[in-house]
Amino acid sequence: MNTYISKLFHRRKFFVKLLTYSLLIAIIPNMVTSILAYVNVTKVFRQEASTKSQVLLTQMKSAMEILVQQIQENNKQVIYNTSFRNFENFPNGYYYENLSGNLKTEDLPTNYWYLRNKDEAVNSINLFKLSSTYVDTVYYYDRDKSIVLTFGGETLLKQYDYGSFYDKDWFDSLDRFDDRGMVFLDTRPAMQANQSLKNVITLIIRSSVSNAFIINLDVDKLEDKIVSKLSDQDNLLIVSRERGLIFKSHGEKTTDELLELIKDDTRVFQDTNNTVIHKNMLITSTFSPELGWSFVNYTSMDSLEQGLNYLKQQILMSSLFLIFATILIAFLSSKKLYRPLQQVMDTMRIQKQKVDGSSKPELKDEFQDIADFVRLTVYEKERIIDRLQESLPYYREKFILSLLKPSTRTEEEINAKLDYLGIEFELGPVICFVVSMDNYTILLEAEDPKIIDLYRIKVIHLLQQCNYDGEQVLITEVEDDKLAIVMTMGSLSLDNVFLIAEGVMQQLQESMGDGFTVGIGSPCSDMSTLPGSFHGALESLQFRFLYGGNQVIFIGDVSLISSGDQDWFKQLSEAYVANIKLGKAEEAKQTLDAIVENIKEKRIHYNEARSFFAQLLQGLQYGISAIGGKTDTLFGLDPYQELANKQRIEDITDWFEELTDRVIVSVSEEFNAKGTNHITKILDIIDADLSQDLSLNAVASRLSLNPSYVSRLFKQFVGKTFVEFVTSRRIEQGKQLLETTDMKVGDVATCVGYQNSYYFIKLFKEATGMTPGEYRKQHVRE
Repeated sequence: MNTYISKLFHRRKFFVKLLTYSLLIAIIPNMVTSILAYVNVTKVFRQEASTKSQVLLTQMKSAMEILVQQIQENNKQVIYNTSFRNFENFPNGYYYENLSGNLKTEDLPTNYWYLRNKDEAVNSINLFKLSSTYVDTVYYYDRDKSIVLTFGGETLLKQYDYGSFYDKDWFDSLDRFDDRGMVFLDTRPAMQANQSLKNVITLIIRSSVSNAFIINLDVDKLEDKIVSKLSDQDNLLIVSRERGLIFKSHGEKTTDELLELIKDDTRVFQDTNNTVIHKNMLITSTFSPELGWSFVNYTSMDSLEQGLNYLKQQILMSSLFLIFATILIAFLSSKKLYRPLQQVMDTMRIQKQKVDGSSKPELKDEFQDIADFVRLTVYEKERIIDRLQESLPYYREKFILSLLKPSTRTEEEINAKLDYLGIEFELGPVICFVVSMDNYTILLEAEDPKIIDLYRIKVIHLLQQCNYDGEQVLITEVEDDKLAIVMTMGSLSLDNVFLIAEGVMQQLQESMGDGFTVGIGSPCSDMSTLPGSFHGALESLQFRFLYGGNQVIFIGDVSLISSGDQDWFKQLSEAYVANIKLGKAEEAKQTLDAIVENIKEKRIHYNEARSFFAQLLQGLQYGISAIGGKTDTLFGLDPYQELANKQRIEDITDWFEELTDRVIVSVSEEFNAKGTNHITKILDIIDADLSQDLSLNAVASRLSLNPSYVSRLFKQFVGKTFVEFVTSRRIEQGKQLLETTDMKVGDVATCVGYQNSYYFIKLFKEATGMTPGEYRKQHVRE
């Protein structure tokens, strides 16, 4: 019995060892993977937070450097101003500054010149103060005259004796100028004229050995523009090279511990970018050698730690689940290896139970749980694949939209993406259409919002069913009222593209009625230039307001080009150039007046305003050149020099108005000459081929023109549509044949281009009020 138990224990011990080794081999990789995942994710979290802070600090540093440079440059203009120099260096200035009562006759001329120079100097200083919204007040301190002139605050201008001036905190810093003649003071509460305090950052710029400008920057305005970009957990410090506190955000008070840490870390005042983790704070900094300031952002790590704790919990739960599953699998696999011995033991146990009269125990399949797990995994995988298939239409739409935007993707990458999304589209020459649903604004007023979606879905379905002459197309929605079609060109000519676009327009009109305009961009040699074709198609749609809807408009026919600068100036300059291209003189002048009004309202300095007009001239030259205008004749040899010679905004405005009239006249003559030439060729073709199958598309193809463009020219110069004109010419020729020959009516119809005599009779009666036979009888009687 003891021997049996000993053997049985030994077999159990072997099973425990086998199970232990299996568990160690399976669990250790999971634990190592979980720890590495946690460490890597923590590192990425902190790197992302540091990168975000560095980007914000770099933007703030650049903004402050630009602000200080602007203030320096504007102040230099004041210092080098002749009137200011004359006032500052005026002989016996202190004497004339303190004159009072009745003046001596010999003092009057000199005092007059002194006051005149002072008045002009004051005007230049006041303009300097107004040049920046961040400047709260400006003091001009003249040691020799013992005066302080103040600009800003409660009064625009006020003069004080130095002894009675209310704000003197800056005086002790006049001897600390750097090699640029400039010194910054820490943020200070500046005394105001009404005895209140206001937080400012003071910049002192020396104008001479003994005189200086004291420029107070409004801390509240700086905080609105800078700190507003930070999140609730971020706070900002600006510290000078001397470890003085220039600026701090109002989010929370700066602790002495943080200030001490910054002061002791020399990297904060040397390195461009620096990151330190201290206790529960992520401290990032960037140094500006130009200002001598270090921009420090300290972010509370609490929110980051919360996210990491949550991630830690998720990793822990996942690890526990994996460990549990591993233990189960290891136990089952070990037991599988141990099964021969276990079967012997079960047999002995069953035999013993039979002897004791016990019932036979129910045996289970040890690998049943593994089979269930595998089935569950397969089921989850199938669910994921089904969800991916359901999401493919969205990703296809998103990818097609991305093709219309500038990108650095190669053709191999685009092909791989097309294959992955299951899109059949051969790369090569392509062209872009944009279909505008002109009735969209009317549909928005419908009581049932579903009408809009149904309308759009039906249009997309119709576009998918159109005939594209065997070419492949991609269709996507780019705006609520616009759909883009990207079509391969293969060996198609531009004429074939026009015919396809006309067919798309015709199918939309037959099914949906009027209310559509198709814009065609320029052909592209490959997908890299597709965004240009897309924007060209969008730009061509702008001309539907000139030519009307239900048209096919090719960008090459209208030759629009975008021009302009930023924000308000960009919009107005684009409108100005567009109005000139369209020959709208009054609208162009109104837009020019709007630009001048904005410059005056924004109080833009004359030199900066002149740069705006130079950009406007550049955009106008580019726009006129793009439509084939002769820029040398219209603008002269050196128009920029003519612009530079103008000394007032009014002179520049008058010059631009004259230029506007001259350019519009030239553009109108060019378009009229071009249109007349095309119409002459079209009329010759009609006269020569009147008896043939004559159509608008055929004539446009022979001249390599867009059929819609030909139709517009015909209506503009002839006064009739193409079909109306051809019909009238054929009816007139039919009249001559009926009057001068004995030809049958059917033969007359064939001679004038109608193979169906009944159709000719119908048109003839509509035009003359009688049939061809009645017309011939009446002519014979006469």
